[in-house]
Amino acid sequence: MLETGRHGVMVAAAGVLLTGTLGACETLERCGWKGCRSDVALAAAVESNLSQYPELGPPNTIRVRAYDGIVYLYGDVSTELQRSQAETVAALSGAQVRDSLSIDYGGR
Repeated sequence: MLETGRHGVMVAAAGVLLTGTLGACETLERCGWKGCRSDVALAAAVESNLSQYPELGPPNTIRVRAYDGIVYLYGDVSTELQRSQAETVAALSGAQVRDSLSIDYGGR
C-alpha cells in the first residue's frame, strides 16, 4: 500500500537519504578513508593536466579530489574564463567534473 500525505513524503525522503548514505559507506569500506586507488590516480592525472596551464597556477588555488570516479574542483580562480578552462582541462580525463571553484578577483 502506498503512503500518502506528509508522512508518506517524509518516509520516501528518508529512504532516499538512507540509500545515499549506504552507498557512501560501501565505498568507505571498499576503499578506506583515502579513497579508491582509481580515484587517487584520477585526481593525480587531473592535477597533472592542470599543471600544464600556467595561467591556472598561482595566485589561483585549484584543488582536485576524485570520489567514485567523479572529479571535484574547488578553490579560487581570478576569472570566469579560468574557471571554465579548469573545468575543460579536468574533463580531458574522461571523468565527470563537478566545479565548485569560486571567482576571487582580489583586485587583480
